[in-house]
Amino acid sequence: MKSKTLSWIKIADDDFAVAKDNFKDKHYAHAVYMCHQTIEKYLKALVQELTDQIPPYTHNFNILMEASGVFFSQEIENKILLLAPHYIPTRYPEELEKLKEQYTEEATQNYIKNALEIITWLKNKYLE
Repeated sequence: MKSKTLSWIKIADDDFAVAKDNFKDKHYAHAVYMCHQTIEKYLKALVQELTDQIPPYTHNFNILMEASGVFFSQEIENKILLLAPHYIPTRYPEELEKLKEQYTEEATQNYIKNALEIITWLKNKYLE
């Protein structure tokens, strides 16, 4: 595996650890945000590894998936796209209060589970 790919994966794994720590501390909105960051960085690692190009400077998962050239199973694509909108709202105070109601313990646990399934799929197929 390329060293730049490994760098993306290291940062992504650190983000995922933070997501799980935020969950344990009941900071659910921030846990979901960090799940988004984790998957964004895994997608960038995928682009780096498979194309040997610098990944696009974007948070848009559709652009990153397309840039990778990978065919994503419908199940994995759906899980990725479920996380896609969760990077902006936590940055704005007026949205954060609304999110605290949306991101229940159960909902957040599902986001973390989905993120882990995405990570596992990417590692097993492309990033080992």
